[in-house]
Amino acid sequence: MTGEAGGRSDSLPGVRPRVVLIGPPGAGKSTIGRRVAKALGVELYDTDAAIEERTGRTIPDIFAVDGEAAFREIEEQVVVESLHSQSGVVSLGGGAVLSPRTRAALQGHTVVYLELGVGEGLRRTGALNANTSRPLLTGVDPKAKYRELMRIRRPLYREAASIRVRTDGRSPSRVVAAVLDRLGAPREPAETRPERPRRTGARRRSRRGAGRSASPRSGAPPPGAMPAPDQPTTPSGRPAPRSQEPT
Repeated sequence: MTGEAGGRSDSLPGVRPRVVLIGPPGAGKSTIGRRVAKALGVELYDTDAAIEERTGRTIPDIFAVDGEAAFREIEEQVVVESLHSQSGVVSLGGGAVLSPRTRAALQGHTVVYLELGVGEGLRRTGALNANTSRPLLTGVDPKAKYRELMRIRRPLYREAASIRVRTDGRSPSRVVAAVLDRLGAPREPAETRPERPRRTGARRRSRRGAGRSASPRSGAPPPGAMPAPDQPTTPSGRPAPRSQEPT
């Protein structure tokens, strides 16, 4: 199955990622990766997406047809190559750290572990309600599978990481800000809403005056007024109340 990954080597001398993101399923590696990459002005390289592009197959299909071991071979090759060919943000799949070769290759890189508690991970992945399409969590008792996955992988994430950032109870914006702070990089620019023009005293008085000149009967037009072209009327020709408008 390794041959399906192509045996490619795009290594570039002196090229290394600005940061590598690792973490369990549900930690938000792709979402956080996109935003961190944008803030740093670099590209995001998602190894899961790279595997699918290289093989022309989906990850669930590779798991179902060839098995996890075959997938891990491809993943290991793609990850190790990316560490020598990418200069932006690299986001690894949740199980990439299972490979000793990958963990060894990560040494000396800036590796951010997006930490996630088991309870929050169960909720985010859908395993809490057995509503997940992730290959390793499908089937009987996905909650037990997720807990076992975390028991095995958590020590490996910690071993590989040079920076740890909690994601529980934090919005993506707060997680991104924490990552950028740890990297010593400027934060994302805050989103600003266009400021509404302030009303002048003359405009307020004009609006109050317009309100006083309206008909004293709520919803009734001044005598002789014609209904709007799209407003239904009663048999007497008067505008119908809004509740009678067709839906």
